Amino acid sequence: SDSYIVLLLPRDRCSTATDVYALGVLLFELVADGTPYERAAASGDWGSAVLHEVPRPLLRALADGPRGQATGRHRRELVELDRILRKAMAKAPQERYAGVQAFDADLEDWLAHRPLRSGISGARAQTLHLVLRMRWPLALAATLVIALGAGLLVARQQALAAQLEAD
Repeated sequence: SDSYIVLLLPRDRCSTATDVYALGVLLFELVADGTPYERAAASGDWGSAVLHEVPRPLLRALADGPRGQATGRHRRELVELDRILRKAMAKAPQERYAGVQAFDADLEDWLAHRPLRSGISGARAQTLHLVLRMRWPLALAATLVIALGAGLLVARQQALAAQLEAD
């Protein structure tokens, strides 16, 4: 199944971007137990698929496969992996990872449940990672703000009571 990638490009057009693309396809096939190109699998027209067909989403490939649908936390993790695979299998070479090391770095971050170094995580995911990483300082700061707010509220009420008593 990986031979269709190599056969499409003349030797002078093979580059690091080609390697990243091939690794993305290989990882997709390993995870999903199937190809990212549904129509090509049926018709055998790999050249057209690689050049023009958008790879199917990882979650849909998994739902169609023998493993069934992913749920809950596993689903969120697979959405992040799908982002990584989509970047690796982008049609335009300049939209792919700059090299295998960048691809590997994002995979390592994904496995360690960290924000992706490439920044392709959504803002929600990056914020969640930041909050989880800084949970104790944030909890301390929130407690301090609540205590100061309560202290100011009590002081204001006492000042108003003292003003009423003075009047």
